Amino acid sequence: MEIIHANHEFEDLQQLRKIKSFDVVLSDSSDSDFLLIAPLKSFVVHPANIGDIIYCPNGEVGGVVSRRIIEGERIDVYGKTWRGMLNKNLIHPATGQAYRAVSGNAKTVIEGLLSNHFGNLFTVAPSSVTLSDQFRYEPIGDGIHRMVSKAGAKLVIKQKESGVELSVVPREDLSESIELSEDYGVLVKIDEDQSQNTNHVVALGQGELLDRRVIQAWLLPDGTITYDENHPLRPRGVDEHTHKLDYPNAEDDQTLFEAIRRVFSRQKASINTSIDLSNATEIEGDLGDIIATRERTTGIYVTQRISKKIIKVHDTGRVVIRYEAQAQGV
Repeated sequence: MEIIHANHEFEDLQQLRKIKSFDVVLSDSSDSDFLLIAPLKSFVVHPANIGDIIYCPNGEVGGVVSRRIIEGERIDVYGKTWRGMLNKNLIHPATGQAYRAVSGNAKTVIEGLLSNHFGNLFTVAPSSVTLSDQFRYEPIGDGIHRMVSKAGAKLVIKQKESGVELSVVPREDLSESIELSEDYGVLVKIDEDQSQNTNHVVALGQGELLDRRVIQAWLLPDGTITYDENHPLRPRGVDEHTHKLDYPNAEDDQTLFEAIRRVFSRQKASINTSIDLSNATEIEGDLGDIIATRERTTGIYVTQRISKKIIKVHDTGRVVIRYEAQAQGV
C-alpha cells in the first residue's frame, strides 16, 4: 500500500517507503482516525507538520495530521481521517427552531450541512438518492451517516487532487452473492450478547409526578418501534427487558422519540461480527454495505451492515484488513 505525505494544499511531498506501522480506522461513528509510526529520518527533508496530509492514493484512506510525538529516532503521527474530520463541527438548528430539518437530493442536502464549515476541503458528487432527517446539535458526520443509512444508501469518500469528494450511492447487499465464513479463508469472530438487549423503553420527560410526560416504546422482532402497548408482537413476560430513560429537559415529544431511537440503536445489536480479511483480500466492501456471515459449528447466520474498516500496514508492507459489522440501526 503506497503511503504519501502531502502538505495542507494537497501537494505531494514524498512517498513514505520506510515505516514501522500505519493504522487506520474508517468508521461510521466518531472514532475515525489514523496513527503512523515511522523513523524520524523519514521526515528530515519534509517535516510532518500539523495540518499536513497522510494518505493512500485511489481511495479514502487518509486524513489531516493533528498531533505528532517525537521520541529519539521515532515519530508518531496522529490524525483524523476524512470521516473523522466531518465530526469536527455540529449541525445547528436555525435561529428560533428546535431542529434543523432537511429533505431533498443528497448532493443538495449534504452541501447545505457542510456550508460554513471546512472551506473547500469537501465537494459532493451528484447523486440519485433522496435524503430526509432532522438534527439538533449533532456532529455532522454522525448525522450524515445516520441519514444516509436510513435511505438505504452509503457514504463513499475519495481523495482527489485538490480535495475530498463525498458521494451518496445505494448500498450493496453483498449477502446475496457472498456468505463470509472459513470457506472464503476469512477468520470470523461472532460476539452474541443479549445481557443488555433492551426492547422496552419508558421515557420520562418534563413535569412532576402525575403531570410528568411518559412515553413507552417497544422494539419489535423486525427492528421497528411501536408505541402501542397492545401490539400483538411487542415483547412480554420473560422476553421483555425494560430501560428507564430519565430526560426531564426534553423540550417536546419529538425530543423523547429521538432519545428512544438512540437507546434502541445502541442496544438492539445482540450479535456483532469481526471479519479478518488478511487471507482473502479479494473480498472488498464499503462502510454501509450489507454482508452475511456464518459460523459453521454453531450454525449462526447473520446479515449486518459494515460499520467499521480497520487497516494495518506493517513495516514489511503487509496489509491486514478487518471489518466490523453491526445490526442496522433503527
